Amino acid sequence: MIIKTTLFTLRPIELSDAEGYYECHQDEEAKAAFRSIPASITEAGKEIRENLAKARKGLNEMLTIETEGKMIGFVNLKFTDNPTYKHSVIIGYGIRKDFRGKGITTAAVKKITAYALKKPGIKRIYGYCRS
Repeated sequence: MIIKTTLFTLRPIELSDAEGYYECHQDEEAKAAFRSIPASITEAGKEIRENLAKARKGLNEMLTIETEGKMIGFVNLKFTDNPTYKHSVIIGYGIRKDFRGKGITTAAVKKITAYALKKPGIKRIYGYCRS
């Protein structure tokens, strides 16, 4: 799935996005917000591989936020195999510090939310905020 806007393109994440994914986690604000912080580009690649494996099982969809051919952030949909929450998805996201405050993440979350709600059976979207 690819979504194009005037600000960015959302596309499936790839292993070649490891450096950009790593960069999204490295400033102090990001470190305070994420549960998992890759300590290197290699670790970022490992996290991407894990997300791709979950995607093959239908439990995850991670998309790159790309502008001018460069990964600047990501959005992630986490599905569950728990029957209690089968109609729900959790949304997560991250963006490089130099792209914050420009409305890019807000627009990306709106696009991925609309996409998720079109999926059969999805009725709720949850997001978590760590502060």
